[in-house]
Amino acid sequence: MDSSEIRVGLLAGARVIKLKSSEGLLVQSRDRSIRCRKLEIHSDDVFPVKRLYRVFTDDFERLEDALDAALKSDESPIRGAVEVGREIEPYSRSGYHNTGFWAFAGEFEGEEEALSFARHLEEKGKRPWINSELRGNSPGKVEISTEKGEFEFELPLKILPAGDGATVLDVPVGEGFHWEHRENLPYRGSFEVLGTPGGGLYLINTVSLEDYLKSVVSSEMGEAPLEALKAQAVAARNTLLSTLKRHHYYDPFDICATDHCQVYLGVKGENAMSSRAVEETCGEILVLDGKICDTRFAKVCGGITENFENVWGGEGRDYLISHRDSDSDGLVLHNEEEVRNFIDDPPPSFCSDHELFRWKVRVDRKKLESIVREKTGTALELVAIEPVKRGASGRITEIKLIGTKRELIIRGELRIRKALSESHLFSSLFYVVRLGEKDGLPDAYEFRGGGFGHGVGMCQIGAIGMARKGYNYREILAHYYPGTELVKVE
Repeated sequence: MDSSEIRVGLLAGARVIKLKSSEGLLVQSRDRSIRCRKLEIHSDDVFPVKRLYRVFTDDFERLEDALDAALKSDESPIRGAVEVGREIEPYSRSGYHNTGFWAFAGEFEGEEEALSFARHLEEKGKRPWINSELRGNSPGKVEISTEKGEFEFELPLKILPAGDGATVLDVPVGEGFHWEHRENLPYRGSFEVLGTPGGGLYLINTVSLEDYLKSVVSSEMGEAPLEALKAQAVAARNTLLSTLKRHHYYDPFDICATDHCQVYLGVKGENAMSSRAVEETCGEILVLDGKICDTRFAKVCGGITENFENVWGGEGRDYLISHRDSDSDGLVLHNEEEVRNFIDDPPPSFCSDHELFRWKVRVDRKKLESIVREKTGTALELVAIEPVKRGASGRITEIKLIGTKRELIIRGELRIRKALSESHLFSSLFYVVRLGEKDGLPDAYEFRGGGFGHGVGMCQIGAIGMARKGYNYREILAHYYPGTELVKVE
């Protein structure tokens, strides 16, 4: 594998993987190979698995420092460190890489236990974050069906297209969101199949960094002015380089192809404008104090961005701080009244023209109780929904659901959005209105909010708005990532 290539996880846990290529495919394992034009790969193995949750406390460059911090962190009987990140040329040659070690203070089999321990560490002044991984046996063999017959192959498999890539069938797109569907998507490069814990399969696409970006820019932003696409190209390049083997340190790939990391739709995502944006910013990255910046971005910020640590925990980023999405500064949301006024009567913003700049979602109370029960396992007769904590942008980071007999606290903007919707609420920048009432219980709840996504870093619709007003990509990046420096790596 070339050092400038990356390994993208297209599927994880799949039971069936289908590929085709009119020019042919070479399928290889350790001891045999076949050529075909179409193939289906099946895994029928089922193994028990368990999900473990690790609470991390710090990020270090040296293993010794990570272990020292882990051993001093708390009374937990399980402590240690994991190696994260990956170097990639030519950036690592210039000193820009994301490799390091995370210190973890505890390992738990239940998410609530992990959350409780994380809160315990927060009370001691730490900024912990939680990651989870599946553990269990993986399949060692698979059944392969082709136009030439059926075969048994040992894992791992290498799949080499005779031409410039192959088509993967039934790829899930937008998983967990209201637009979730499946598509047949063509990809450049080669493929690898490995077993996942529990008996499923990974499908991994190895592709050049720049080809990957040409797809991501359009997959993420769609049609947009060139300067906005160039800003997206730099942000996507930075996100890739800063999160390689960090978002998925426990998986056998560098980054996934979904909204969890960056949306990557293969050749379908490429077009002339996205390719031009990548080519005209080739090698350009944002840095601060000699380090690659972790340039998060979201669809619509709703007029104000959020601090990094209020979404993902851990230490904050000086360039990922809450600020107005406009030429004006100075907006601070101190209390519920100011948040409501900001949502109901918003000031002009770069992303004002989008349909999700402001939104309302009405849910019948009984329907919402059913959703909460399904998502959290807690049954409530919902009397009220009250924010407990908000981030710097007004986004809710802790919320209380008050029932007739019990209360439920939900923490984390994404967990809140998932718990109160069949898929996701558009953002956690909202307030709640009770509609109607009978016997002390409302008939329905209405969520009135703004924005779409976590709100950290670049607002993609805001970047488009800035480009239409005449700002260039350097100015767009400076607005969303203040204090950073744009450098070019040859």
